[in-house]
Amino acid sequence: MSRARARCTHMAWRSVADVAAHRRRTELQAVPLAAELAELDRAARAAVAAGFDEQARHILARRIDAARRLDTLRAQHDALAAQEQALNDSLYRLEAQLEDARDQYRTLGAEQGAARAELNLRESLHGSAADGAADHAARQAALQARRMRAKAAGRSWQQRIPGRTRCGRHPMPWWQGPGPSGN
Repeated sequence: MSRARARCTHMAWRSVADVAAHRRRTELQAVPLAAELAELDRAARAAVAAGFDEQARHILARRIDAARRLDTLRAQHDALAAQEQALNDSLYRLEAQLEDARDQYRTLGAEQGAARAELNLRESLHGSAADGAADHAARQAALQARRMRAKAAGRSWQQRIPGRTRCGRHPMPWWQGPGPSGN
């Protein structure tokens, strides 16, 4: 993975972590607020039981305000949780796409290597054909040199040199040598 892509992926995961941290912060802010709501409920009941109606109204007004703040925190928490889940899903899809792209890149690299090997093989086979042509040219040059030496010696290039055999070991050529019986 390229550095830029890795950096972008890291930043995206960092953003998901930030959203998760904000979500957790709203959870932590809701805990004391819920405790405050329970305490205000208890205080309002105690005030009504004691006959302090004005104090009970004041406590209930504070309770309504605390409930509104708690509802706002819960809505923020739910929105942040949904955003975190959406970001996680998007990042997992993105990473899967990146992995697929990496696999495709590797496959294309392997196909390119195979094509390069096939091309090298064809070039070497073509080179072998060129070597065959070079061998043929060398044989022709040797034949021409043999003709010139024979001409300089005053004989035909196809004429055998006396005392020499084709295989170099027997005084007679192999086709004129003794048969299987040794005669």
